[in-house]
Amino acid sequence: MKQHDRYTSSQVSMRHPKVIKDENDRYGHARQNEQYTTCTIISSGEEDATDAPGTKHTNSSNSEGDYHLMQHEVLYSSSCAYEVLEFLGRGTFGQVVKCWKRGTSEIVAIKILKNHPSYARQGEIEVNILRCLGQENADEYHFVRAFEFFKHKNHTCLVFEMLEQNLYDFLKHNKFQPLPLKYIRPIAQQVLTALAKLKSLGLIHADLKPENIMLVDPLRYPYRVKVIDFGSACHVSKAVCSTYLQSRYYR
Repeated sequence: MKQHDRYTSSQVSMRHPKVIKDENDRYGHARQNEQYTTCTIISSGEEDATDAPGTKHTNSSNSEGDYHLMQHEVLYSSSCAYEVLEFLGRGTFGQVVKCWKRGTSEIVAIKILKNHPSYARQGEIEVNILRCLGQENADEYHFVRAFEFFKHKNHTCLVFEMLEQNLYDFLKHNKFQPLPLKYIRPIAQQVLTALAKLKSLGLIHADLKPENIMLVDPLRYPYRVKVIDFGSACHVSKAVCSTYLQSRYYR
């Protein structure tokens, strides 16, 4: 990047802060009920008195169906062990954690779904879609690479490559300064490439927004992005029209 550009390596922080607090700024106030938040890992061991209907409430999950996470806890698949390093975020689906794949130098992101039946069913759909995408070149078509899927204490776990920062947090961290057109073009081109591939496979993402567009590695590959979160995705033949199409903020 040239020094006269608004976004230079010395002017812009490309890395996501470890703790993001909700702020009543011009974006955050309207989005505070939509946005994922990050925090430190805490497990209290206390359970709420009432459970959500249909939730399989166990000692390992709370009344919302979220898994109780402990730092340095190990999640086991049939072939790998993943040590929890850091809590990355929480959404309506569940939680995302940063993990170390033991015995290797690999760092991955694991999405741990709630154990509520509705999320489990949608999780099965997401796994099937990710398996379909796994037959394609994730780097060429700019969508997140999924490595494996497994169950841990009745929670579906999805293992992904670790990506750096989502586009919304990047913009927020830089006070929502407009990106120069020379950077908007390659980002748009990569996202459209991903959407074109999904269309060719008969798939609909259904939740495309800045939070679901990840910067791969801003320091080494500035403005290389990938589309993530296929939790709301479906095949065109299974698409259902409803009044709730996307996060309210983006309507």
